[in-house]
Amino acid sequence: MYKRQVANPESFDISPFEKWDEDVICFILESTLEGPGGYDVDPKYHNSFKSAACNLTKGVLTAEVAEWPEPFWSEEGSGKYIFNNYTSIEDKAAEFLATKIDQSGYDLEIHLHLNELTSLSETAAKYLSQIRLSGWLELNGLTEVNEEVASHLSSTTAFLSLAGVETLSDEAARHLSQRRGIGLTLGLTSISDQAAEHLSHVIGGLDLDSLSTLSDKAADSLSRMDGVMPPFDPLGEPMGGDGKVCLSLEGLEQLSDASANSLSKFRGLLQLPSELQAKVDSFKNG
Repeated sequence: MYKRQVANPESFDISPFEKWDEDVICFILESTLEGPGGYDVDPKYHNSFKSAACNLTKGVLTAEVAEWPEPFWSEEGSGKYIFNNYTSIEDKAAEFLATKIDQSGYDLEIHLHLNELTSLSETAAKYLSQIRLSGWLELNGLTEVNEEVASHLSSTTAFLSLAGVETLSDEAARHLSQRRGIGLTLGLTSISDQAAEHLSHVIGGLDLDSLSTLSDKAADSLSRMDGVMPPFDPLGEPMGGDGKVCLSLEGLEQLSDASANSLSKFRGLLQLPSELQAKVDSFKNG
């Protein structure tokens, strides 16, 4: 049984130190533990642990931290693995998570949150995409995704959220459109006609709520998305819900008659601002 050897891990001033030995990191992290075997932890210490771990590693999710006992990173009963304090992730840490987190054997949806990452290597993207997830893989801190990273992320089984990505090359859009997972969120503030054509092939829902305008050609492409969910998810489980795909464009500020007419033909669930929804409905009903 571990004793708390540090009364308040958040009180450490570690700023002068640039490098930490693995054993030192483990010692400091263990100081936040209580209970039999050191792993039966009162929830009030979780935030202290996460804060200490992030500070010690200078915001880098290291292999040493990723390998720490699961209770610190998962919310009991929620199926969520949360690493939101880290701005970057080591390839070895991503590799370890790929071996640690697996949807198999869980009834709950499993989610992985890495929402403050500002960079992601191709190798780390490859490992993260290998994790069997039925829930969300959230990477909302990324502001750009190159073609190679997009290619790796296309193989994830998860709902993929890249809400911070404001621009996307046509080739990166093509890769993401080929993904196995069901559902994609992007923070695009503009979209080329070619990228819209690629994204129209996304399986499942597509969230483009950051778009304020949409060309007639892009609207026509998106309207041809398959509005029906596949019967099974990428892990082979039956899909629930009403079977309809959602295309969300709630940030649009205007819509031409031609675009409204195109979107009225979308077979799934369309989400628009109320005044634009009325315009689309008038074409659908007229």
